[in-house]
Amino acid sequence: MTFWPDVGQPVQAQIVAGVLQDSNGNPGVAMPSTVGHYQVDFYGITVGNLNATIPADTFPPNPDTTTLRLSDFYGSQITPKIVSPPAGSPGMVVNPANILGITTLGRQLLSMPDINTLRSDITAASVSSIRRPLNNNFVVIGDSITTSQDHYHANGGGPGYFPYLGESWYNRLCVESFQRMRFAGYWCQDGTGLAYALSTLLPNVLALNPAPGACAVMAGINDVDSGVPFSTMVASLKGIVTQLLAASIVPILVAIPPDECTVLNPTVPGKDPAVRAWNTWIRRYAANNGLPLIDAYTPCAKLDGTWWPGMTSDFINPNGWGNAAISKQVLGDGLTDIFAPTATVLTSRASTDVTNLFSNGSTLNYGLFTTNTAGLGAGLTKGGSGTAAIVTPSASDQLAGNWQQVSCPAGSTATTLGATFSSGWSVGDTLAFSARVQTSNLNSAWAAASTAPAAPNALYCYLAASIPGGIVMPTGTKTTVYQGMFNWLADISDGLLYYEFPVPPGTTGLSLGMGIGLYTGSGTTTGNPVARFGEVTLINLTTGGLLV
Repeated sequence: MTFWPDVGQPVQAQIVAGVLQDSNGNPGVAMPSTVGHYQVDFYGITVGNLNATIPADTFPPNPDTTTLRLSDFYGSQITPKIVSPPAGSPGMVVNPANILGITTLGRQLLSMPDINTLRSDITAASVSSIRRPLNNNFVVIGDSITTSQDHYHANGGGPGYFPYLGESWYNRLCVESFQRMRFAGYWCQDGTGLAYALSTLLPNVLALNPAPGACAVMAGINDVDSGVPFSTMVASLKGIVTQLLAASIVPILVAIPPDECTVLNPTVPGKDPAVRAWNTWIRRYAANNGLPLIDAYTPCAKLDGTWWPGMTSDFINPNGWGNAAISKQVLGDGLTDIFAPTATVLTSRASTDVTNLFSNGSTLNYGLFTTNTAGLGAGLTKGGSGTAAIVTPSASDQLAGNWQQVSCPAGSTATTLGATFSSGWSVGDTLAFSARVQTSNLNSAWAAASTAPAAPNALYCYLAASIPGGIVMPTGTKTTVYQGMFNWLADISDGLLYYEFPVPPGTTGLSLGMGIGLYTGSGTTTGNPVARFGEVTLINLTTGGLLV
């Protein structure tokens, strides 16, 4: 059996002493003392081997305590943690509820009541020591990891006309953080590296007025994939960080995901050591400089450094499922805690608030679903064979009004609840669209270890602008342009969608769509997916609509 220590930060670590014990204090097989120096990443995976492997037949039954003493290469104290081994790996997990503790250089630092609440990869420093953004807006510079899920993204990159649409890591992060992190745009290009991000993409961010609070640097994987010298990568990233800090914009660094791609550099096999080396350096650099960090590697990588097959389609970019995993990792690591809580109410919460365009215009705010006609709230129509229902929220939901629910038992056709908006807006007006969203069983049969299903279920919550004359988008001329959630695959236990957008030129109609369909657009649903929508709001910010 194998015990997986996690030192919680990249260090040159050595095992000074360690003994696994059973609950009665009987010693098991002692780990070797002073086994050498190893580079450690956040899963205790090393260039070498720091995992203590104990033959099962020599280990006492029910081991539930462990003591490790670790020092770094220079004898400095580190803050160790314990994590479960990745799913599917050999070995066992020591019961976290009964772990006695971990000592560093003989000093007990922390107890381990719950693995999940103790895991944090933002930096090795505490949240209080990390630089904090001056506002809640953040932007991204980088590569196709950011652009690949944007439905209106054309090869070559740049900010899309409506970038807030696909199931990207940044869109999910905004929704699942309840907009504590607010997406404000990206400047990214497929295949780009850190040097291009420094010279060409970064100036766009520095020119923004007002400036965003933070900028995520989602780049580096193409440098690794192309064999760019490590020193060149370091110099480029430090240049980006220096200029962002000078502009009072907090850089958010990124531990890049796995790389099994053979397109850019097909002659170089086994790129994972280079990926780990970069991630190890960037974690230490972030920790030493009080910079926040996004861990895009841990949720996507198997023990051997390859992708979980359900999380990628091309072995270098995360798909929708992979993006969801990255977002959940970021939320679990506490990145949103460095952004100040906001008291701004982004949805309409009063039943008589008719500044919400989703209303009867005089007395009733439809977006709270306080009426019920055959399972539908006022103002809605239903298409498809799924079932609609009005559901009373639980106290913990903290929802105004009720949930409008859509259920699609296996074999249902795509089911959308819709409404149209013929007044209250004009071309060029800036509108704000928001909604609370919850799902369950959206694609429950799809696991990280399996490949994507041929026709997965998909979540929709969008506004569609009808443009009969068409509008030129990066991907061609479109007669319908969507804003909001479109083709999202992974469950959202609870979240808040919010998006501000200008009404495109030539728009003759706006319509709302909420429901469950298929990613491929045809066929029937599998499993029993359920979606709930609440506090659905459309406000005209240009004409002075106020959120209540």
